[in-house]
Amino acid sequence: DHLIVYAGDNDLGDGRNPEEVFIFFQELLEHVHEVFPGIFFSYISVKPSLARKNLLSQIRYTNKLIQQLIEKTGNGHFFVDIYSKMIDAQGNPVPALYDADGLHLSSKGYEVWKEAVLTHISLNVEGSLTRL
Repeated sequence: DHLIVYAGDNDLGDGRNPEEVFIFFQELLEHVHEVFPGIFFSYISVKPSLARKNLLSQIRYTNKLIQQLIEKTGNGHFFVDIYSKMIDAQGNPVPALYDADGLHLSSKGYEVWKEAVLTHISLNVEGSLTRL
């Protein structure tokens, strides 16, 4: 079994700080371990967005905190970096990946996510399952 989670984007958008989002994530991870011991767990990083461009540094910091915890936890826990796949060379969100509101994904944005998640599962999870 494998649980893939995306969370934190709206928390930051609602004014929460990266440390609060990190604490929420820790609580979520603990609860997942209690309810589903031994499950594979992948976290999709908080995405950048045009509408929340003013929060990009907070988003990067949140992702860093969560990634460090996941790497420390290891063993069936994965961080899927979607952030870097959605920015241009200058570090700005790529407009074509968003709907007109600048927040929600366009069909091109969903294609980026689909490719990232399927590649992640293929490279990390399927190989891990065969080693068990």
